[in-house]
Amino acid sequence: MLDGLISQFLDSRDKSNFGVKDKIFFFREMGYLLEGWVAIYDAVMIVNNGTDNYALKEITRSIAEGLNGGKTFSYCLSRLPRYFNAGDVNIVKSGEKWGNMNEILKSLAREYDYIAAVQSKYLGALLYPAILLIVSVGAIFLLFTYVLPGIFQILVQFDSVQIPLMTQILMQTTQFVNTHALSLLGGLGGLILFAAIFFSTEVWGKFYYSVLFEIPVIGSMTKAYYLIKFSRYMKIMLGAGMNYLDTFLLLKNILWISAYQDLLNNVIEWLNRGQTIYDSMKYNIDLIPVNVLVLLKVGEETARLENALDNIITIYEAELNDMLNNLSKVIEPVLIVFVWWIIVVAALSVFGIIWSILESIQVG
Repeated sequence: MLDGLISQFLDSRDKSNFGVKDKIFFFREMGYLLEGWVAIYDAVMIVNNGTDNYALKEITRSIAEGLNGGKTFSYCLSRLPRYFNAGDVNIVKSGEKWGNMNEILKSLAREYDYIAAVQSKYLGALLYPAILLIVSVGAIFLLFTYVLPGIFQILVQFDSVQIPLMTQILMQTTQFVNTHALSLLGGLGGLILFAAIFFSTEVWGKFYYSVLFEIPVIGSMTKAYYLIKFSRYMKIMLGAGMNYLDTFLLLKNILWISAYQDLLNNVIEWLNRGQTIYDSMKYNIDLIPVNVLVLLKVGEETARLENALDNIITIYEAELNDMLNNLSKVIEPVLIVFVWWIIVVAALSVFGIIWSILESIQVG
């Protein structure tokens, strides 16, 4: 009985174990199996039998039941919103409509693979600066709570010592940190929670991204990332046979950030009036650079928009890759200067104490 309870507990935990890598595996395997003329039901069962991931087994079992009941593949995915978003469902639906499901599924796998690679590289670039920042903050906290109070106690034995101004400031700061340490930590946690809730609203979400886009390096990287994502998904949808209007309606469900929502709403409105993509975007050069607009215009005029998107992706993937490679090199000097400044202030204050004590001894 105990073994059964443990097994049920582990299974329930594993049901949520369906990450990006599992989605990539699922879409890629399905794409290659369909390309090999395997029936879609059989392809799902092959994936089911070939994985040890309990969550993926449950997903493929549910899809197989739906297919066996006469439902479409896209409908089966739509019944699993926890794992497949509206973008996945609608792109697959386009593949069903135009008969190129194998290519669509492989394209989705490549897209998620690319996003995962960018996120991994971004986190990797931030890892060393983050460690440096955590160690620095920890060292400063220990300095204020353990080291400096012991040094300042020496001054109690020298009533006639004239304390330098910088040392007085540091003493008051140390006393404040020691007295209100828990309150400061609680306040910081509350501020982070408030910011998370505050910026989740639509109005302040726009403000958040408007500020983020203006931050040196980080802003350029964010713009490049979303521009690449915009171009890659647009290419997938056009390759699936979707028209421009349906493509941009679906992009609204994928590019959920406020800045792009306004842009896409504007494009959809202009397309409904019979205008071109270029005309609807030419006033949004803060998000869509001029060179991208030119490429889109030429792609529309020559009916080779997918080729234009390929060029945009190639240009900005290389640019984003360079920025990611240089990110830690940019952040590291800033953190080093910050730590150096703290150390210098603390050192000057401590030396000020020593110098004042020596002067009082000489006078005495």
